[in-house]
Amino acid sequence: VVPGMEVCSREEVHLLALFDDPAPLADLQALVDAALPAADNLPEVFGYQVLFDDRGEVCGVDNRLRQAGTSLGLDRLVEEIHRRNGLAVPAHVFRKRYSLWSQLGAVDAGPGYDLLEIAYPQWVRERCRLGRRLAGVPAITGSDAHFLEDVGRVGNCLECSADLRALPAALRALPEVDG
Repeated sequence: VVPGMEVCSREEVHLLALFDDPAPLADLQALVDAALPAADNLPEVFGYQVLFDDRGEVCGVDNRLRQAGTSLGLDRLVEEIHRRNGLAVPAHVFRKRYSLWSQLGAVDAGPGYDLLEIAYPQWVRERCRLGRRLAGVPAITGSDAHFLEDVGRVGNCLECSADLRALPAALRALPEVDG
């Protein structure tokens, strides 16, 4: 399990923040919470945000609106993730909404992105595999799971150090592939 979150920048670009340990994630969560609008969730629109304990039991409901963008710019988010020794990975970079492509009009190396994530349907359609690079940055795919049944529907397999920070270098060491 890789502790992480998907956060929406001020530019409305979704960015994955991935960590080796939950402590820096919790620290980043505090920064993100402070940068979210002070508004209540609308469960009839967005659904309930159910909280679970370490045994998988429901322990509460988060009533804060979390579907809005933060006031943190993309550059600042990347800086804050790196300051906490995490990986900064723009999510679903070619999607029609909330992506580098849709919001900024380009998919590039940006302010020090560690990896770029291509949405699984495109990954399959284009027969992508590990070793693909976009603007020189290694690409991965993921499930973008918003529902429990989607967790684990896709995976990336690569032998490398268990240290998450080693992942970008391990991917860069693969032969570059097309598609």
